[in-house]
Amino acid sequence: MTKELIPFTSFAQFATGIYQNPLAPDIGKRVRAMLLDQVGLQIACAGDRTSRRSVGVARKFAAVTSGSSTVVCDGDKTSAEYAAFTNAGFGHSENYDDVCLFTQVHPGAVIVPAAIAIGEEVQASGEQVLRAIAAGVEVMLRAARLLSPEYLTSAGNTAQLAGAYGAAVAAGLLLGLDEIHLITAMQAAGSVAGGMVEYSEADGSDHAGDAAIAAAAGVRAAVFASTGMVPTRVIPERSGEFFRGGDVADAARITVENFSERLIQDVALKYYNCGYFIDAPLQATLDIVNAVGLEIGDIESISVGVSRPAIAGDVGFPLENTQARRSARFCIALALLTGAPRLGAYSSDNIRNPAVRSLSQRIELYHDTSHPEEYPGDYRAVVTIADRHGEEFVHRVRHPKGSRHSPMTDAELFIKFHSNAINRLSEEQTHELYSTVNRVAELDSISTLTGQMWHGNPAQERHQRAIA
Repeated sequence: MTKELIPFTSFAQFATGIYQNPLAPDIGKRVRAMLLDQVGLQIACAGDRTSRRSVGVARKFAAVTSGSSTVVCDGDKTSAEYAAFTNAGFGHSENYDDVCLFTQVHPGAVIVPAAIAIGEEVQASGEQVLRAIAAGVEVMLRAARLLSPEYLTSAGNTAQLAGAYGAAVAAGLLLGLDEIHLITAMQAAGSVAGGMVEYSEADGSDHAGDAAIAAAAGVRAAVFASTGMVPTRVIPERSGEFFRGGDVADAARITVENFSERLIQDVALKYYNCGYFIDAPLQATLDIVNAVGLEIGDIESISVGVSRPAIAGDVGFPLENTQARRSARFCIALALLTGAPRLGAYSSDNIRNPAVRSLSQRIELYHDTSHPEEYPGDYRAVVTIADRHGEEFVHRVRHPKGSRHSPMTDAELFIKFHSNAINRLSEEQTHELYSTVNRVAELDSISTLTGQMWHGNPAQERHQRAIA
């Protein structure tokens, strides 16, 4: 009997069931939190020079591609594909967006802009967009479970491939595709997506493209399927099964085909703007300092036991922002001197700050072998701070703030959203947008939300003209 590499048939049935029924209260709350996080980040990062490259791409195609989907902050109208591409690039620009630790993908930055872009095009309601996001996230995470970590460690980009599947489902449901044509959309998405993780290995700054490419590929595939194309035959099982083999593949299938479980609950909303493998050591350090009341001058040394990725990503003295947010020593030193890292933390001034560099030299990293290795799903840490009086303070963190077992509170979600959106919107606009996201399920049209995501204050408009 043949078996699909990716179980498109069961994915299509599962996603359709999510879309056709009201979301459970806890799932609805989770989707709204992911939406709120993305809206704030897209607005805040729309002016980044890296993000402006996405706008340039969309504008080049706008001359030949008209549409009704909105580019955040700019207000440009373009096709759903290029709006999804641009806004996804905004949302993933700082790597401050949500993440699934087990699969190392950022579902919100892919699925939210894809669903909103198509939602505008078809004049979908807020409730329809929420359900499409929920379905798309579930498919993306399940596909990523089948691919991770072997696909990633083989230099494949899990986010782009799994993300394209999820975006195709979210967009396809809003376009009214039935289960057969959802399968077509996913198959087509797999053909036009994919990529390598070269930026991570080469310390580049193009990671925003991961989400952008996946979102656009999914939308394009869904539109392709909406023309009436039917799926190809089921792909037979092959040796290795997408870089997985034997028992591992079978175990992954059991997880992803357990449709009674919602994997969206595994998505962490990031409290700190740094590499997710740095969250636990950063929090452990700040917890000690705040609890004991240590001054920077009192610290003799900091010993940090972390997972292997935290050690591999640490470059000592970073030269640019991508290296900085992946360096545990730099992030910890910066947080001790300036506070927990938020947007703008990795400025040239901070990277060159001699006080940060000096403090980072007092921080030692080592691979913590005192607990079973649970990578890639567990990034716990143990931190020991020795003061100049000979005392030592030890603290362990297994579940950092924002993870499933230590979720951000509503107040913390608002603070993050406010600190992001206020960079581009007025106080009144920020609060109005926050209220609209919270009642998005009541909106007759998702365009009510997007209409509030680009009308800025005069300062914002002058800034847009200056960098255009």
